Amino acid sequence: MRNVLCDRSTSVMKAVGPICFVALTVLLTTTQVAAQRYFFENVSVQHGLPASKVYAALQDEFGLVWIGTEAGLASYDGNRITNHGTQDGMAPNGARSLLMDKDGRLWTGHLDGGITIHDGNTFTAYTLGEDMHSAITAMVQADDGSIWIATAGHGAFRTNGPQGSGTVLPADRFDEEKGLQTVLLTVMKLKDGRICFVEDRGTLRSIAKGGDHAEELKIPGWQGLFECNTVYQDAQGAIWIGTRGGGAFKFDKGTSTQYSPANGLSSGTVISFGEDDEGGVWVGTLDGGASLISKQRIRNFSKANGLHSTFIRSISRDREGNLLIGTNDGGLDIFKGDRFVCFSAADGLIDPQVWAVAEDDHGRAWFGTNGGIVVLSDKEGGGILKTITAQQGALTDNFIRCLREDDKGYMWIGTDHGGLLRYDPRTEKVTVDIELSGSLAEGKVTALEIGQPGELWVGGLNGLRRYLPGSGTPPTFITVDDGLASNHVVSIYRDPAGTIWVGSTVKGVTRIDNGQARPIDLGRSFTATAFVQDDQGRIWVGTEGQGINRVGGG
Repeated sequence: MRNVLCDRSTSVMKAVGPICFVALTVLLTTTQVAAQRYFFENVSVQHGLPASKVYAALQDEFGLVWIGTEAGLASYDGNRITNHGTQDGMAPNGARSLLMDKDGRLWTGHLDGGITIHDGNTFTAYTLGEDMHSAITAMVQADDGSIWIATAGHGAFRTNGPQGSGTVLPADRFDEEKGLQTVLLTVMKLKDGRICFVEDRGTLRSIAKGGDHAEELKIPGWQGLFECNTVYQDAQGAIWIGTRGGGAFKFDKGTSTQYSPANGLSSGTVISFGEDDEGGVWVGTLDGGASLISKQRIRNFSKANGLHSTFIRSISRDREGNLLIGTNDGGLDIFKGDRFVCFSAADGLIDPQVWAVAEDDHGRAWFGTNGGIVVLSDKEGGGILKTITAQQGALTDNFIRCLREDDKGYMWIGTDHGGLLRYDPRTEKVTVDIELSGSLAEGKVTALEIGQPGELWVGGLNGLRRYLPGSGTPPTFITVDDGLASNHVVSIYRDPAGTIWVGSTVKGVTRIDNGQARPIDLGRSFTATAFVQDDQGRIWVGTEGQGINRVGGG
């Protein structure tokens, strides 16, 4: 079975496109700064999940993601969801909690008190006794291998697992007589071996390693002020308390820190915690989505920037570092980090067709679209900074095909029918380069590259031009008569040694050294759409429908 979330990233990229522009509509102009939108892969009832309410999710050693929902258990291999029910041997009712034990067995705690154990091949249903019908709210494995089970009406149970062929799990019960309330919200194991419970009344109780009675877990700074919903211990040993109304409290080396809406947390009611592979602690809330608390800042995720629900029930991490986020009404969200950042019409994107991407010397990203130019702010989470369009009187054509910044800080803009334009960042004015534009067939710029200082290489339907803007020297034409493979140029690349590589339709690649053009014979006809050079000096050539070619030697 594949490592599904790693495999899935490839198919997700194909689905959403190279810059993750999804479900976009046209917006004419905007200068409003909007927040970034992040990509959360969503697994929902539309994809086959049995219910939208996800209580828990985890990944097994084979890469399969198990999802506990209100209507039962499902597994997800990165492409397909499989639902598992009583016909497979499972106990009935929804899957309220999940645990992967040290032997690789999956434990599922059900809403009516049943427990299912999956050994990798078969599902087997168990009970904790005929009269136990309370939901299994959480399960955890102690250092000695025993399983602690929290319930929503019968206290806690401790079991060593199935014994023999019976369907009742032998277990010791812990309730009022042993210091525990009967209604328990969750259970977790602390690093020192204590088993910690959160009671429905909002109090914390713990049982010492090897102990047999619960005592109050005293953590100063929040008790008496707020009621607890959940507890978590991060990789560094700090204990986090999620409260009803007071946000999250972090207790580390005798220091208490509160995170609430007053200092940036998305909500005061915290339901769950998780941790990413960079040590950031994620906080799931009742009504504010999720918040990421890192050393630098608090970042909030909600429906406004990509999350599919405001009620986050669970947060866990798979072995690739992706976050599995169980929501109350939006299925399972999978967050793969900032490498997926989405910008849509809601954020000010003009058009979903993006043809050109460039970064200026201020770190701002420029996108050339079929509706003009969008510039992103270089500020953290800044979103759209400005748009440049024909409707504003700034462009001769909204269909942008190329963007390149030269050594003087000018952004050169190649259009589909409006010739070559120059943007001056000092004046924010766009001017038409009349001399070169007049030489272009149909006014179409098909490719653009920066050469030596002050030099531009411009491709069109009628050949290649070497141009020195402002020098008074007319453009130098290079066509098939001068060694160009084809006059219809579609891509240009300047390698670190200064060689110019030109891609043309059907005829492939031309190499230009010291002004001398030479076609490269790769044994077949193809259209070269893109170039890149690796650290061994080899040129890789992307083609239109014929894969990738490599030119050895550089």
